[in-house]
Amino acid sequence: MGIEIMKPEVRMELEDNLFGQSFQKHYYCRGCGKILHLGQTVCKCGLPIIWEGIRDWDAMQKKRRKK
Repeated sequence: MGIEIMKPEVRMELEDNLFGQSFQKHYYCRGCGKILHLGQTVCKCGLPIIWEGIRDWDAMQKKRRKK
């Protein structure tokens, strides 16, 4: 059995802030459900995370290549 590599689950959640409420994007591990930081390569549960195909990650990489 090989190592399973997963894309994070993207959820929009309603949060309170200074200006009222707004939706914030959160990334979760599909294996254990813990919150991931954008670009985190391995979850705390040990699963490798692949970010290619996630819109925010692709945009960040595109900006990085332009410099």
